[in-house]
Amino acid sequence: MSTQPPLTLSQKSVEIIGITATKEEDFPQWYQEVVVKAGMVEYYTEIAGLFVLRPLTMFIWSELRKWFQSHLDEMDIGEAAFPLFLSAKSLAKEKDHIEGFAPELAWVTKAGEKNLEVPVAIRPTSEAIMYPYYSRWIRSHRDLPLRLNQWNSVVRWETKQTTPFLRTREFLWQEGHTAHLTEEQAGIEVLEILELYAQLYEDLLAVPVVRGRKTENERFAGGYYTMTLEGYIPSNGRGIQGATSHCLGQNFSKMFDISVEDPAGSGRLYAWQNSWAFSTRVIGVMVMIHGDNKGLVLPPRVAQTQIVMVPVGINRKTSAEDKDRLLDQLYEMRKMLKKLGLRVEVDTREGYTPAWKFNDWEMKGVPLRMEFGPKDAKSHVVSYAVRHNNEKGTMPVAEIGPQATRLLEQIQKDMYDKANLAYSQHRKVIGNWDEVTPALDSKNVVLIPFCLDGKCEERIKQLTTKEDDLGDQGTASMGMKSLCIPFEQPGKQSSTPFIGPPMNRDAVEGDSEPAREAEMPLSPVLTVVSGPAFECSVRTMVRDHVDNQNSHSSPATSIITSAGNGPPKQSQWNTAATLVHGSPTPELISQGQSRQLFETFLSLMGVNQHFVDPRAFSDSLDLLYQDEPTRLRQMRTLWYTQYLLVMAVGMLIGSPSESPASPPGTSFFAEAIKNIPPTYELGSHGVLAVETLCLAGLYLQWCDRKHDAYVYVGSALRLAMALGCQLPHDEQQGLRSEVNHRVRVWWTAYMLDRRLSTGLGFPPGVDGRQLRAELPRPFSGYQHPLPMIINIRIAQTTDEIMASFYGNMTITQTEFVTRIQDTLHNLYEIGRSIPSSLAMDFCNMTTATTRTSASLYLMLFQAIILCIRPILLQRVKDKVQLSSDSPPTRVSPVINRLCLTCQDAATKSIRILSTLRTEKRIALFGYFDLDATFSAAFILTMMGFVQGQDGAPPEGLKQAAGILRHLSRAGNHAAQRRLDELKQFYEQVWSSASDTERQSWLEEGDSSLGGIPFTERATLDAGGERVFAVQDESMTTSAWVPWQMGPDQQANPLDFNMPQSFEMDLSHEATDIYSSFNDPTLPLTGVDDVDWAEIGKIFNLGGDR
Repeated sequence: MSTQPPLTLSQKSVEIIGITATKEEDFPQWYQEVVVKAGMVEYYTEIAGLFVLRPLTMFIWSELRKWFQSHLDEMDIGEAAFPLFLSAKSLAKEKDHIEGFAPELAWVTKAGEKNLEVPVAIRPTSEAIMYPYYSRWIRSHRDLPLRLNQWNSVVRWETKQTTPFLRTREFLWQEGHTAHLTEEQAGIEVLEILELYAQLYEDLLAVPVVRGRKTENERFAGGYYTMTLEGYIPSNGRGIQGATSHCLGQNFSKMFDISVEDPAGSGRLYAWQNSWAFSTRVIGVMVMIHGDNKGLVLPPRVAQTQIVMVPVGINRKTSAEDKDRLLDQLYEMRKMLKKLGLRVEVDTREGYTPAWKFNDWEMKGVPLRMEFGPKDAKSHVVSYAVRHNNEKGTMPVAEIGPQATRLLEQIQKDMYDKANLAYSQHRKVIGNWDEVTPALDSKNVVLIPFCLDGKCEERIKQLTTKEDDLGDQGTASMGMKSLCIPFEQPGKQSSTPFIGPPMNRDAVEGDSEPAREAEMPLSPVLTVVSGPAFECSVRTMVRDHVDNQNSHSSPATSIITSAGNGPPKQSQWNTAATLVHGSPTPELISQGQSRQLFETFLSLMGVNQHFVDPRAFSDSLDLLYQDEPTRLRQMRTLWYTQYLLVMAVGMLIGSPSESPASPPGTSFFAEAIKNIPPTYELGSHGVLAVETLCLAGLYLQWCDRKHDAYVYVGSALRLAMALGCQLPHDEQQGLRSEVNHRVRVWWTAYMLDRRLSTGLGFPPGVDGRQLRAELPRPFSGYQHPLPMIINIRIAQTTDEIMASFYGNMTITQTEFVTRIQDTLHNLYEIGRSIPSSLAMDFCNMTTATTRTSASLYLMLFQAIILCIRPILLQRVKDKVQLSSDSPPTRVSPVINRLCLTCQDAATKSIRILSTLRTEKRIALFGYFDLDATFSAAFILTMMGFVQGQDGAPPEGLKQAAGILRHLSRAGNHAAQRRLDELKQFYEQVWSSASDTERQSWLEEGDSSLGGIPFTERATLDAGGERVFAVQDESMTTSAWVPWQMGPDQQANPLDFNMPQSFEMDLSHEATDIYSSFNDPTLPLTGVDDVDWAEIGKIFNLGGDR
């Protein structure tokens, strides 16, 4: 017998008989494989999020339904069937309750080819359908209680990742809805139903549960109170809700006017209502708790096949008569067992060995396997093997009925006892707050004092979503979620406050999924725009101009200037060989150090990019330290190479260099590079190889080895394409978690490639016009994709800027200027898309800046600079070519505003970076922080040059120098080179400053204005007192305002939340703008160092400024 392999599993997984993932290492993958390969579900490939429930599942559901229905019959609860659809009018009536379901409502809008006059929704739950009829049927207190139950399916159009049984767009359930005269009567029923649910779990599914009450924050929306059953998954240490029984109070009866005359004569009374339900989710809970690495493990009471009988010992030498005799005996035993009510199968499939059949039935979870062969027949016994613990033995054929019955009951009990022991061992009573987090980290649920106040619960979540102090890089940890207030309380109550008010009860708490909207420090962007090349051209022009103006320079000027002469070093291939050769083999660091470095890595690189699956990596990290054999196995895998690179980047992020010759993490990086498989093997490792190559490129880029990084990232990009990671979600095969992970890895490789190619002036690895990749989607367990999507959009816009403005395309002047307008508008829209939770207030920089916000704005401002700065460079060229007796060239208002916008983006970049430095969250070796600092500093230098600011440089330059010095002192050699170049620029542009002033600025490098609010500018009056003035026009004029205003009017610069429409008209200055980008004497390529180094050759400058 064979089955069609599910489309969602990889081909390699399908080809291997059995489960390919382990429950301990990859729980989500393990679960998906078990339910599919055991024959429980099949993915419905026509519509995502739906599943086919196969006979094995429907048998279990049928057993649960029969058991529960029999008890409802005893309680005189009637069965009903209400329609599938509900109207918008009914929804509006209970809008407060239905609000939580609104995003998941599925609507029917057409009947055939005609649009429905009034769209109808498919029920997500049935209150709005049933309760109008309760109001009609309940006319007197004699009609109470009204107690109905229905078995049906409901539809909730999940936008999160769907998982068989646990979260699907359609699922089976029962829902009971009752109405009572008094609160007491309703309360009795709530507990009766809850106990039935508990018996269903414990007696049928062998799953232990804790009975309790939900906290106010977790109770059913619109309800009065909620009683719950909470289970526990030992493999991942998480609690899981089993079933709920709600007292709705009188909220819905008032809403739908379900009322009667009080029999005591005191007027109208609103009914007290309950609702309660359990769904096919219970089957998923059972699979998670009992399943093992061989597959499904079923409790006998719900198993479709309780006993499978497999003939053994039959071979070619066995005669047909002996074979038939043996099979007849098997069928006779089956007949005997079936008379006792046992469910038995005899496996006589031809072409399969007994061992293959054993594995197949083990994967399907059959509780008891019996083996019968010629030797057993002679001894009048049958051999058996118990599925859940692999116990083996024999039993006499004559006693097979009673012994098999007793054994199945013992299996049921043992399965419950095993699960209950695991639950009780991981349920910890905690009286000291300091013990909470270690207990959760050890995969426990904790029983802690609770004050019964929602604010107390919020405080607990806040305290457990804490900031890790490692390396001054904050990282949010998972928050703790309340599961219930258990009915069974500890014997001794806590006498001291736990975290706040006096505690009245103990509550069970456990790990919850990471908050998707939580602020996480965000990675600095990787080398966004052309820094070195652009700056080289300006350095050449300004140096020549100043040399001609000042034939005699001071000794200090001569020393600094000579250091900057000649072609830029960045144009050469700074090989990574120096990082690899001679590096010692690193020793394995402690598990605590590894965990800290991994958290540091995620804090900077895990939000707007996606290098690893944090869940899978964390599990593999635990295995690395489990025991010696497991460690050795881990160290022979490609994952260990990935681990070394993550550790290296983690060290690089916040650790000062321990050696002047090499950056932090060099030995780990060198060992990883040596272990990367050859190219012809990379494809066999799948997306893990893509992640590893991206990590290698990331480390190299941050170590200023951009050429080698370009090679590694280019390989990662092509490998990702070959693996199909760039395809739309629905066209990729595999589990939804795998697809979502691959899409995010693809975009990470794409962004790395785009920014490296931009920084080097090389072609990108793939033509974006040929891509059909979809943006990342929200997905449980991963960071919210919005920061990453904004990052992607900026990278795409940067790519368009390079292709349109710095490429070799033939384009008309009108079309060219239109593209600039469209690009600026696109950048404006990207800025507006930054959510309010990440938006920065540049009028109040005294508040803490998140790394997420800082990185997004730095990326955006650098894209603005890349778009506009050729216009500013043209002004530098015009100024240096201007003769001393020539009148100043008039600059149009449009050109001036574009330059001021560029200046404002640079100034705000410096302010962000300065704030990060102050808050100790700047990446010491993060290449983008360094490059953004220097690039912004050069924009300010050029503006100072063209504006004739001879007296003193802008305050941003001093802040930039302070940032570069801070990075240099941490061992960042590239930062020291940039600092030297910035000093040289200062000497050349502000040559009129006194030697004392120059030396003071060069040595200090920090702005004395660093702590002054951004809206204020300080000057010194004659008495030496600081005088604050409103920000000057250069900081309040930008390209983000309507272009019709006069040249003297001010506007709020780079305000991405302006209420007015965004209007720009560059057509009046189209000629000047076009010539700035297409000057034959000033060929621009974006950031290519070599091209920019040639710029100085076209100038033969002289004269005074």
